[in-house]
Amino acid sequence: MSSDAEIGGRSAGAQPEMTLTSLAQMLDATVENLAEDFVPKGFSTLDAAGEDEISFAVKEHYTAQAESSRASAIIVPRGMLLKTKPVLQVDNVWQAVLVLLNYFHPPAEVVDYIDPTARIGTGVKLGSKVFIGPYVIVEDNAQIGSETMIGAHSYIGAYARIGDKVLLHPRVTVLDRVEIGNRVILHSGVVLGSDGFKYEIIDGVRTKIPQVGIVVIEDDVEIGANSCVDRAMLTETRIGKGTKIDNMVQIAHNVTIGKNCVIVSQVGIAGSSKLGDNCILAGQAGISDNVTLGDSVVIGGQSGIRKDIPSGQYYFGSPGVPMKAFQRIYAVMQRLPELHKQLKQLEKQVAEFLPKK
Repeated sequence: MSSDAEIGGRSAGAQPEMTLTSLAQMLDATVENLAEDFVPKGFSTLDAAGEDEISFAVKEHYTAQAESSRASAIIVPRGMLLKTKPVLQVDNVWQAVLVLLNYFHPPAEVVDYIDPTARIGTGVKLGSKVFIGPYVIVEDNAQIGSETMIGAHSYIGAYARIGDKVLLHPRVTVLDRVEIGNRVILHSGVVLGSDGFKYEIIDGVRTKIPQVGIVVIEDDVEIGANSCVDRAMLTETRIGKGTKIDNMVQIAHNVTIGKNCVIVSQVGIAGSSKLGDNCILAGQAGISDNVTLGDSVVIGGQSGIRKDIPSGQYYFGSPGVPMKAFQRIYAVMQRLPELHKQLKQLEKQVAEFLPKK
């Protein structure tokens, strides 16, 4: 049995034999412009779909692209029509997309299996239907919940706790005493519980301060490839329920992230910072240490934040400022060459009136 086929993959299965009208019933969709029923053989994007497949358009902006697509039918929002193709009108296009993705590409079923090459320590507690792939190491006294899948070459440290229906893609590292909730997804290269970056000058030497705290990942969190969450110095680093973290993100020691946050690729959050619920950090944003962001704060891409921000604010720039202020600043920046030229002209005119030295 190949763990690569089971962990993070999709089972191919047989081609479904549901007609378009049957799929419409499954989606609670209204069918328009359908002359003759047919059996869709797949589901793809507007530009890639073949004549025997269906596709989707999330808004009327994509009408022309949908009309020119080779797809035989298009999922659209309610009220949207096409002149040349059948449509399935739904309340929420993305919800329909999710249903069809799981229908045409069903997730791999979790099987109760421990690969012979895996090493399981003493005192380890496993739930029911746990998949442990090739060359996985599970250290002493770790706990792994039911219907959890551990990909090849992953490492689970001593006394780590992993909940139910968790998916660890290959080569994930969960270090000692890390706690992971239910339905968490960790992509390849994720490291949870690495030491916080803490050094102090003692007797003239930059000296490492031990990091003996933990990392807590709450339910329904997803963490992208090669992202790292450092353990706290004494207490905990915590990622709140439902938060989604992209690839190559660094979260430092003692950070607390609230519920349902979105953190895009290459973001860095320095030690002891706190994010409220529903925050969004766009790509390459940086948060300085000991900064607190309120609920529903949005930080624009490549912005640098060095001070606390109250709830509901949108900040941009480095150093970050409120978005409206940044827009005014940027408008002036666009005129700097012109303003510089005017300044030189004014300096020349003023100089003509000044006494000669």
